Amino acid sequence: MKKLHNIHPSEILLAEYLTPKNIGAYKLSIEIGIPLRTAHELFKGNRNITPELAAKLGKYLGNSPEYWLDLQNDFDTEVEKRQNAKNLNK
Repeated sequence: MKKLHNIHPSEILLAEYLTPKNIGAYKLSIEIGIPLRTAHELFKGNRNITPELAAKLGKYLGNSPEYWLDLQNDFDTEVEKRQNAKNLNK
């Protein structure tokens, strides 16, 4: 059985919250007070959701920091499970 693509929290951030509201990296960086580089890395899926970033996103988007941290934790757990499965198969 083929495994599904592991979804990074930034994919959900973009698809569910930012793209529908036409919010780009620059606007997000200004609105929540993060460096533009951080916003760009987040948009590319190259930045993890930290507690500080989760708090800022939660406040800005009207949800909880725990929501974002849970998404990050789920992603990280799946990455670890897949990595361990590869190592066990060697």
